[in-house]
Amino acid sequence: MKRAGWLLLTGVAVLLTAHCASLGDRKPSPQKSLGAGFRYSPYGPSHDPGPDYWARFGVEMARRFEGAVPEAIWIVGRKNGAGTLLSFPASARDPFIAGAAEDANETALQNFDRLGYRVWLQVEPGHASVEELIDLVMTRYAHHPSVEGFGVDVEWYRSSSPDAGEAVSDDEARSWLDRVRRHGPNYRIFLKHWLIAKMPPTAREGILFVNDGQSMPGLEAMVRGYARWGRAFAPAPVAFQVGYRSDRPWWIRFDDPPRQIGRAILDGVPNTESLFWVDFTALEVFPPPTRPREVTTTTLAQRLGYAPDAKLLIVHADDLGMSRSVDAASVRALESGLVNSASIMVPCPSFTTVAAWARAHPAADLGLHLTLTSEWSSYRWGSVLPVNRVPSLLDERGCFFPIETTAAVSANAREAEAEIRAQIERARQVGLRPTHFDAHMRTLHMTPALFSILLRVSREWRIPAAIPASFLSDPALGPMITADDVVIDRFVTIEPEVAAEEWPQFYSDVIRTLQPGVTELVVHIAYDDEEMRAITAGHPNWGSAWRHRDFDFLTSDAFRDLLRDNGVKLVTWREIGKVMAPGS
Repeated sequence: MKRAGWLLLTGVAVLLTAHCASLGDRKPSPQKSLGAGFRYSPYGPSHDPGPDYWARFGVEMARRFEGAVPEAIWIVGRKNGAGTLLSFPASARDPFIAGAAEDANETALQNFDRLGYRVWLQVEPGHASVEELIDLVMTRYAHHPSVEGFGVDVEWYRSSSPDAGEAVSDDEARSWLDRVRRHGPNYRIFLKHWLIAKMPPTAREGILFVNDGQSMPGLEAMVRGYARWGRAFAPAPVAFQVGYRSDRPWWIRFDDPPRQIGRAILDGVPNTESLFWVDFTALEVFPPPTRPREVTTTTLAQRLGYAPDAKLLIVHADDLGMSRSVDAASVRALESGLVNSASIMVPCPSFTTVAAWARAHPAADLGLHLTLTSEWSSYRWGSVLPVNRVPSLLDERGCFFPIETTAAVSANAREAEAEIRAQIERARQVGLRPTHFDAHMRTLHMTPALFSILLRVSREWRIPAAIPASFLSDPALGPMITADDVVIDRFVTIEPEVAAEEWPQFYSDVIRTLQPGVTELVVHIAYDDEEMRAITAGHPNWGSAWRHRDFDFLTSDAFRDLLRDNGVKLVTWREIGKVMAPGS
């Protein structure tokens, strides 16, 4: 009887063992100490501050969590058509794999070795052979002690669209792990997606499961979603990429977003091994150090390649996108070559029309006229963001305030920054690549909090903001300007006290008395037509007739002759941008 019972128990044990084996690798690798750092890609940040910045980033992120080590996902292969472009020279058998002319990763990896990082080398495979990608990447970089393993972005697996990536099978996951361990027995792989169904059903050993879910309504919803991910793979380790722009409206309110988001995830998902802040917003939460502004004898004109006594002028048209009349007249003025720069208002009704022209004329010197006011009585516009996201910026009609001082006093700085960033994002989404940023009605110059927004987006995007040298002596704004900012010598614009008949004399005097250095002549151009008269009714200053007078004189042969006879050279913000971001 005991024997029969023993046999029965043995049979059950055999059945249970067979059943567990059929479920796959339920014994994951032991969980490592917490890693905290960042995800880097060649396309993520608005500009790349260089390997020293990224090395500091991970260290600063890890300091926010007791016992954490710095960790990074470093993308070495990005989607290229239907395949992968590696960021180092490579000779591949697979036609879907291409290599770069130079190695873009070695210096960063040396820094990571020195600082005790764990680093995952990730690819976006497309239809390329993952096995060959593993061999190429690990053969080149496995000598670095910081390398933890190889990562696959499953969103791009056998797909050219992130929504169509194929699920990874157990056999594929195990095959990739086996392949990477040919280069070292302790290497692991990670698989990244936001859908559980895209992950291998049962394979767990040697795998880190990375979730990059985003567009959450708030932190609690994020943690609930991430907790489901953690439970699906427990006790295997999981990791999370956070800090996406789509979540920025709520995390920007936190005092320390990486710490607060990370702590909530660790509390809600106990098998979390790694936290990564994405590079899209890295420069915002970990800004690179700025250099104090130093007195220098080298002028901006000299930095642009001109003699120190050169008289350089930007003739700049504001308000493109405001109306069809403004756009039509401004485009004609730009095509004359005498008005040589302009800026576009993203929230305005004619934005898409002027954006189409801008895409067709990529050499045009076009910036963004960052907008927080709507000045006309019956022709109004509001925010790019939904009303409930930026209530402090809007009046009872849901439009921007008409007066800049009112707008500045009312504005919540975080809401203002969210709106300014949304305007920049929308411009980029429709294909604009602005050469500069400036402020409609100078609202972003009204307070230090608003001016800091202009400086911040300028530094992050490495796009110059229109800042005149007179701001350096402003006790509130001057100390905020650093050596990382480009400052032009002066702004000039016509004011309401100039009578209509004195328009030509005003502009003639400006050109004849122009001082050496870089001057921006700010003008407002439109046709004096039925549309513009209706828009500016009751508002003669900067109104329809005013703008047509600007158009008439600034496209005239008389203005062309003035420039020539007084030795004035036209320059653009595009040229100035190359001083701020060499090589751009």
